[in-house]
Amino acid sequence: MAEPSISVVIPAYRATATIDAAIDSARAQTVSPAEIIVVDDGCPDGVGDHVARRHGDVRVIWQANAGCGMARNTGAAAARGHWLAFLDADDAWLPGKLERQVREIGPKDVAVVACRDVGQTTPPFVARPDFDAFWEGNQIVVSSTLVRRAAFEQAGAFWSRRACEDYHLWLRLTGTGWTVVNCPEELVVYAPSAMSLSRQIESFAAAELACLADVAERFHLPPARLQRRVAECCLRHSRGAVHHRQMRAARHLALSSFRAGVSLPQVTALLAAFTPVAVLEARRRMMGGGAT
Repeated sequence: MAEPSISVVIPAYRATATIDAAIDSARAQTVSPAEIIVVDDGCPDGVGDHVARRHGDVRVIWQANAGCGMARNTGAAAARGHWLAFLDADDAWLPGKLERQVREIGPKDVAVVACRDVGQTTPPFVARPDFDAFWEGNQIVVSSTLVRRAAFEQAGAFWSRRACEDYHLWLRLTGTGWTVVNCPEELVVYAPSAMSLSRQIESFAAAELACLADVAERFHLPPARLQRRVAECCLRHSRGAVHHRQMRAARHLALSSFRAGVSLPQVTALLAAFTPVAVLEARRRMMGGGAT
């Protein structure tokens, strides 16, 4: 089978320190991409100029700051390939990543081929996550994905919000009958920076909740199903906020989780959110730097 035409799309913002490794990992693939596109998302550290100077074979596109989702959309719109391989500027691929994924793209209903990141343990591996699996939580990392361009365009590209745009796309694709294939191999080095949105817990939680509400409306999901998922989402982010000692956010999210009734995990999370930081730190030291 002839190698498919693959365009690598790398959104970049404050990524001068990591972008070279990302580009080099795309170049080192045993199945070579047709092109590599870097989208400078209005970055003040001049990442686009840096790439243009050091990587003459890479297409650089500049845009006013609009977030990762819109930067990926800009790159995808300019791409020439029939498949889009999304790679964040602080991540990298192992050399056989694209070669492994190309084996799965034959069936016409396959919209996305993903893989695991190195050391990934959660969520549990699902070979073909469907809409119901994605509704319970995002199953894949965007830097692991190879996306059929026709499916991407049919779905309307990434959501315009600044976070959860990838999760929103996977839900829309599987909700309209497209297939996602998840390879069990660990082929992505996922290394979110300290400034990544996943570390900005309140804003990320708000974006995920907006994503869930929008998808529930699009697919006419029962209110009770949305309510349960909202409660779980708030509970999970409350625990994350406690871990990062963002206690105001932890309390707000723990209280918000009581929308689908009261459970022991919710009460436990609320108690943790109101525990003094000094007590939490003492417990962490006793547990040898554990997750509390």
